Amino acid sequence: MDGPEFTSMDLQMLLKEPTRLENSIAALQSQFDESMARNYDFFIKTCIDASTITDDLESCTKNIGDLSSDLAKANNLCKDLCLLANSTRESMAKISSAFLKQSEISDILIAPQLMRTCRISNLYDEALQVYNILEQFTRQHPNTTSLKSTLEEANNVKNEVTQSLLNTFSGDLKLEDAISNVNLLRTAKVHSEAEIRLAFINGRRMALHQKIKHISKEDPNKYMQELTNNFRSALYEISTTYKAILASEDAEDDMTLHLVIQKECEKYCKALKRSLEKVTKVDDAKEMVLNAFTFASSFGRLGFDFSPLIENCFYSSKWAE
Repeated sequence: MDGPEFTSMDLQMLLKEPTRLENSIAALQSQFDESMARNYDFFIKTCIDASTITDDLESCTKNIGDLSSDLAKANNLCKDLCLLANSTRESMAKISSAFLKQSEISDILIAPQLMRTCRISNLYDEALQVYNILEQFTRQHPNTTSLKSTLEEANNVKNEVTQSLLNTFSGDLKLEDAISNVNLLRTAKVHSEAEIRLAFINGRRMALHQKIKHISKEDPNKYMQELTNNFRSALYEISTTYKAILASEDAEDDMTLHLVIQKECEKYCKALKRSLEKVTKVDDAKEMVLNAFTFASSFGRLGFDFSPLIENCFYSSKWAE
């Protein structure tokens, strides 16, 4: 307990009384000792409390670190959940779109079958239109696997359609059909321009030889007359049609046509030479040669003069003697 406080007056009085001064000093010493003991206990308690606080701070720091790690994991988990949610949203949108497009897709999946039907019915333009619709629809839905496989099948049918178009060149062919079919082949973009030109020429040559192989050879005069008519008609058609719809400014292109016509004229002259050997009258031989020269003269106006070949046939025959 604290003792009585001293004032300056008390101090003056104590100085005058030694005994009383000693007692006061002893009282002060006792107060000091009590205060030191009390402060020491408080210091020890404070140190213990500080140590406890330090331990608590370390534990708190560790807990904060664990909490930060957990927060980072939670943040990453939230990001993953957000990505999953976005992916799910996109998938649901695709599914919804697929349901909305279900009837349209169902119709478009039968495109190859429709193209085959059109090809069998010689509706080549319609078949290629169906393919173009399918191709455009597939580009709009690039991730639809069924459309990709359908487009591959339709592409095979398109190749069949273009082959059918090429085959028309070897049959009966009108000019308007030739123009239409060539344009369709160009639109299909399956064959190059050079391939289309060559297919046209070879097809028309095949059609010519299919006709002349059925001509009777019993009468050489009638045979040559029919042969001349067929060659004149076919070569004139090949030349004019080719120049009208297929010719280009390429010099090799013109040379291709020229060589083909020359080869067919050589075949004609070989047939003429064989027929000249078969006839027995000079008038029949003259008529054959005259018809051949007429053919060569008219065909020469198109830039293909094979009169020298006819002259060679005559002078190498038995009638030149």
